[in-house]
Amino acid sequence: MFAIAQTPKSIGLEALKTISKDIVVLEDLSISGNIGNITRTSLALGVGGILLLNMDPIDLYDRRLIRASRGYLFSVPMITASTKDFLDYCQKK
Repeated sequence: MFAIAQTPKSIGLEALKTISKDIVVLEDLSISGNIGNITRTSLALGVGGILLLNMDPIDLYDRRLIRASRGYLFSVPMITASTKDFLDYCQKK
């Protein structure tokens, strides 16, 4: 089965204000399978979102990551940022 879809717009750190549940923060992960497994587990535990810090070498919508997460990365807000931007955001808020 094949499908053509648009990549969802990336959401910024300001989206953290709208999430009322716990947020999983992951820093410097580079293996798609690990991110996918953590995404599935996080969704099963009912988290409100996942924040991926310093994820430059990996595309969030890479086919391996989608497969490892079983597509659940589309069911939970995924935010990408640098550690510096996240710390600056936290200090301001």
